[in-house]
Amino acid sequence: PSADIPLEEEVAMQQGYLDIERERFSDRMQVTVDVPASLGKALVPALVLQPLVENAVKHGVCSMQGPVQIVVSACAHDNQLRLVVENDFLPPAGRMSLGTGIGLMNVRERIALQFPARAALTTETVNEGRRFRATVCLPLRWG
Repeated sequence: PSADIPLEEEVAMQQGYLDIERERFSDRMQVTVDVPASLGKALVPALVLQPLVENAVKHGVCSMQGPVQIVVSACAHDNQLRLVVENDFLPPAGRMSLGTGIGLMNVRERIALQFPARAALTTETVNEGRRFRATVCLPLRWG
């Protein structure tokens, strides 16, 4: 996890994990990956998306009865790489717990140590609180 890898490798690892989870939830889990090939060689911390993708499955697919969409995307702007994991979820009033936040805290700490004051993880609810979005902003670097 301390190494930097090309974004295309990070996304491939997450797609492998999501393929396994899609076997478990084939009737309910829809996955969209929107990462431009032009960003494939951008460097990211290894496994930076893993906790976010796992949370999307755990707090989205595992906690809901109906179909759940997970979207993994990336874009670049002003020398910043933006990685987004978004999923449907039940608003907090409909669930017992939002979780412990360890995965999110881990990502925040990792990127803060590697890129002091130049990286961030933000989270928000969108679509009237029915979707959860985690966004990682990193300096755009090439390998």
